[in-house]
Amino acid sequence: MKGKYFAAAGLALAGFVVYYFLNKRKNSEVAQPQNENERHHLTNAFAKAKQVAVGR
Repeated sequence: MKGKYFAAAGLALAGFVVYYFLNKRKNSEVAQPQNENERHHLTNAFAKAKQVAVGR
């Protein structure tokens, strides 16, 4: 039974590594919001998600 868990964990880790290297950003500036509207949208979205998580 332990062997199945180790195999599943190994496959999950290998999948994550492949996903990470295929989707890694070349330039960190590209990952940042490009204009002020995008920054505010992200701030508002995270604030709303936080309120939902807290239960307000």
